[in-house]
Parts: sequence; structure tokens; C-alpha cells
Amino acid sequence: MTSRARGEHYDFVWHYHAQFEIFHGLHGVGQWLIGDQTGTFAPGDLFVLGPRLPHAFYTPLSAAVTTTLPYDNQVVYFTLPASGASALPEFRSLIPFQQRVTRGLRCVGATADVVRARLLVLESQNGLRALLTLLDCLCLLGESDEVLPIATPSFLPSSVAASSERINAICHYLHRHYTRAISLQEVAEYAHTSVANLCRFFKQWTGQTVLEYLQGLRIGHACHRLTETDEPVTAIAYASGFTGISSFNRQFRAQRGLTPREFRLRSRGMR
Repeated sequence: MTSRARGEHYDFVWHYHAQFEIFHGLHGVGQWLIGDQTGTFAPGDLFVLGPRLPHAFYTPLSAAVTTTLPYDNQVVYFTLPASGASALPEFRSLIPFQQRVTRGLRCVGATADVVRARLLVLESQNGLRALLTLLDCLCLLGESDEVLPIATPSFLPSSVAASSERINAICHYLHRHYTRAISLQEVAEYAHTSVANLCRFFKQWTGQTVLEYLQGLRIGHACHRLTETDEPVTAIAYASGFTGISSFNRQFRAQRGLTPREFRLRSRGMR
């Protein structure tokens, strides 16, 4: 039911599975892609993913030049009865959880504090005690106002395995090259398709355009460097794949609601 994901880095693997998943950040900083949204994770972060929701937790390229320590995170996989939460009257309290988790959830505030503590207890339990602790966590996640949906309501992932392999290959390519100038034509040639087909397929699978996805990667890379290094903002902008400081500041504020300098000050003030 519960395990530890440990290592020096996480490879980018865009995937989905039939189980529910809880990702509990304990040690290390990285980036995530869940549905059609991207962001960064750090110790204390708590994510809950529904079945067949595409996702990846991975090490950004910038980690190679920082002092980020090895990863050690708790991951919980579980299933619920095929008949759903209505299998028993007592399980009806899980219905809100099942309705909310399809888009992925990020838990914050006091609820996250309680769930994190119970997940750590879960590691030393087995059998019925472990099941009761897990169900208690799920009830809290279904009832709390401190649980935020991640993927947009319009995100509808495909279930075709071939499509999953294809989008994974394209995302791998973007992750390897996003810190330099990259064109749609280049990506289309790599994927052995036309630009029009690439854009249509990518939008259908991720809910984002290729350029929106690239900007998200670059902003995530910049956030990591702003948090983990003392590099000048201008240097970070160019190292993240932006061609000018003005466009970097504009895109950063649009995605994070803060300027890069404000983001750096706030992230360090939270440590």
C-alpha cells in the first residue's frame, strides 16, 4: 500500500495507472506535471491522483547545478471497490472524494498537516488498521475546503496506450531541450508528423498548446533556480530558455502572480 520513492533524481516518465495515488513530499525539490498543469513540489507537499490521470514527478534540469539533496518521498497506491463508494452505506462519505479526485488534488493548510501525520503512521501499520487509517484520510480529503483541484475541468485524457507512448516521447524531447530555442517544426519532425497534427494531438492529450507547455517548463525551471540558487534573475531567465528579460518577467507574473524577485523573496521567507 505504501512505499518510499528514493534516489538522486527522478526521470521524467509521463504515465497513468489504474490505482489511486497519494504523493507525500518528504525530502527533495522537483517538478510535477499532472493532467494539463505543471508546478514544483517540495517537502510537505501532498498530492492525490485519481485512476488513469496522466502525471509525472521529475527532477528539473536545473537540479544538476544546485545543492538539492536526494529524494525521499512517500507514495501510497490503493484501489476502491469497483461498485464505488455506494457499495456499503457507510462508504457514502467517500463519494465526495471520488468526485473530486478525478482532476487530481493538492492538499494544503491544516488538513494537509493532519493527513501528513496519518500517512506517516500508515507506514508502520498493516491489515485492517492500515485500511482504517487510509479511509480516514480519504474522508478528510473529501470533506475539506483545503483541497485544490489540479487539472482543468476540460482535461480529458486519452486511454489509448499508443497515444500515451507518443505523447511521452514528445514530452521527453521537450524536457531535454526547453532551455534553448525550439520550434514547432523541429518538434514535429522529431515526432514524424506535420506541425498541424502535432498541435492538434498535443492539445487533445495535455489540454495545452506545445508553446504553453514549453513556457510552463521554463517557468518551472526558473522557479527552481530562484529558490535554490543566488544566480541573478537575468541569468536565470536566459538559462531557462527565455530570449529576453522583459518576456521572462511578463510570462512569470502571468503564471505565478508575482515578479521573479518577489517569488524569490517569498519562497525564502517560507523556509
